[in-house]
Formats: sequence, C-alpha cells, structure tokens
Amino acid sequence: MVQTKLVATAFIAMAFFASPAMAESGRDVMARVYQQSDVFPQSEAQVRLIVVDGKGRERERFFNLRTKSEPGFKRSLVKFFKPANVKGVGLASETDLGSNAKQQWVYFPSLKSVKKLSSSEQDGSFMGSDFSYSDIAGRTLDQDAHKVFQQNDKFYVIESVPIAAADAYSKYYTTVDKATNIVRSVSFYDKAGEKLKTLSNRKVIKVSNELMVSNSVMTNHKTGGSSTMERSSITVDVDFSNNDVGLKGLKAN
Repeated sequence: MVQTKLVATAFIAMAFFASPAMAESGRDVMARVYQQSDVFPQSEAQVRLIVVDGKGRERERFFNLRTKSEPGFKRSLVKFFKPANVKGVGLASETDLGSNAKQQWVYFPSLKSVKKLSSSEQDGSFMGSDFSYSDIAGRTLDQDAHKVFQQNDKFYVIESVPIAAADAYSKYYTTVDKATNIVRSVSFYDKAGEKLKTLSNRKVIKVSNELMVSNSVMTNHKTGGSSTMERSSITVDVDFSNNDVGLKGLKAN
C-alpha cells in the first residue's frame, strides 16, 4: 500500500511539473499554420486584385500566381495579364528558409528590364495596393519570435515580433482557427506601435480535399483604403521548374 501511494504521488508530481513544458508554444502553433499553408508544394491560380482608396474609388487588376515550396526555399511568380497598362508586369520572389533572406525582382515589359528590389523597396506598395511586395512573398516561421497571446476553445491569438530590427512591422497578431490551422486574421503594427493594417481571410474553399484561402482583404487603417485578392482557377497538380517561377519565367510571355 505504501509503495502504491508513493507511485501515485510520483505520477502526480510528474504531471504537475510536466504540464508547463508540454503547453503549446506560439512557435508550435505557427509551425502548423505554415505547414497547412504549404500543404500543396506547387500551385497556380488566377487572382483578381481590387484596390479601393480612402475616397471609395476602385480599380481592378488581374494576375496569374505560381507558387513553389521545396526544402530550404520558397518561390512565387506574379504575372499581370490585364488591364493593358500593366499587362506583362511581373514579380518574382525567392525566400531562403534557412537564412530568412528574401530576394525579389520586378519586370517591366515596356522597358524590357528587370529590377531587383532593395530591402526597403520590398516594404513598398505592391502595384498601388495595400499589400507590400514583402507581403506577397510571405514571411517565414523563424523570421519572428512567436508567443501565445490569447486563446479560447476555438482560436489562438499569436503575438509575433520580427527578429530583424529593420523589419517594417514592430509586431503582428495572428488569429488561428484551432480546428483547421487556417489564419482568420492578422493585425500588423508599424514601427511606432500603432495598428497599420489588418488582413482578413474571408473565404476558405476545399481544393483536392484540402482547405485553402480564396479571398483575402487587407484593410489600411491609416488611409482608410482596402485591397482584396480573390483566387480562382486554382490548380495544384502542376510541376514547375525553378525557372518557371524565377527570372526566366518573369520575362517569358
């Protein structure tokens, strides 16, 4: 009996001390988010970009989007096909997941030239929208330090602080659906600690039995404007070479 009590006491003590260590970290949650978002190593889609300024004036642009993820690297290629004044303009992005280094190039068909964006230029507006060039490329898991800020039965709220001092954001808060690991919203804060913009993922669809965000709205709290991206004609049964989503693809017709 004494031995049984000692064993029971030991298990209670182990459970007590193990609980904090077993509690899920913010990085654990975000690792699942990144894994879910990269469930398809490659994809292609048409995107309708709707930009509304602070006065309610609206304009539309359309582009094809290719993405490719592989061990160590993540790449994407944007090619606009209408309206005529932006047709052929492209953006190629490449992220080294080991170093978190991001490279981006813009192609202007009228000049037949490729421009590599500097780090500061990557923080600029993507084609006049409320998304930055860097937003289009996306962030990496270890680009930021993550912690669980709040949670309930359905959602986590993760606070993420960029590791690089030069980052355009001082922090951001991600609301994650616990059941699906889908991001519902992200609130970004500027270097002064003020809320800059909020991303809301408003529509989630099934593609090949996996969930994918098809409608996202970025609201700019400084200007009162917003930008919506609507994905359609999503294909995941594709096989791109690195050239297809790189500089050669950028200049291809």
